[in-house]
Amino acid sequence: MTQEPKDGVTKYSFERRELAGSRDPAVDDLIRFRSELFVREAIGCDRRRYDACYGNVSARVGPWAAPTGRRAFLVSGTQTGEKRETSADDYVTVVRYDHDQNRVWAEGPVDPSSESLTHASIYDADLAVRAVVHGHERQTWLWLLAHGAPQVPKAVAYGTPEMAAAARTLVAESRQKPWRLPNVLAMAGHEDGVVAWGDSVADATRRFLAVYDAARIR
Repeated sequence: MTQEPKDGVTKYSFERRELAGSRDPAVDDLIRFRSELFVREAIGCDRRRYDACYGNVSARVGPWAAPTGRRAFLVSGTQTGEKRETSADDYVTVVRYDHDQNRVWAEGPVDPSSESLTHASIYDADLAVRAVVHGHERQTWLWLLAHGAPQVPKAVAYGTPEMAAAARTLVAESRQKPWRLPNVLAMAGHEDGVVAWGDSVADATRRFLAVYDAARIR
């Protein structure tokens, strides 16, 4: 099926081939570590603040050295943030993507996250990245902004090609000059938005939780 962007939620166009939930082992890791963010309310729903559910997780699948634009990954479905527990049916495989067209091609039982192109851009930036987590947590976000963490400029809106390009640049730069708590960035113009990445879902989650904990040290 072909879909057009939904204002305020999914801003890219996409095609999705209806398939059953993936049996890739990465699904189990996504389910497990997503719960670590959910219990801290970094993934969830807040209609008053965001008018939407929020937060998403992903993991690379398929050939390790796939070319940019075809670095397939499993990602949580759009508007699944309210679920305490997820299953394979809450994840979809993005098989290819085009930043210039602002378009995604996916296979699975659910529509891909509104931030799929941001995840894709991070995978394009570095083959070593195997997982990305994106949550919304105000105290962590404010702490990152106040302490000079890498950040996407405030003028850049979420779910846009500009957001994807900015994230890709920050990830690439971090390889040369890591921040003191590596592999994290703040989305200055995407309220409370924090992204972390790593060589596994466990690693990406650990890096997110490292800044979550640092923000609570007095």
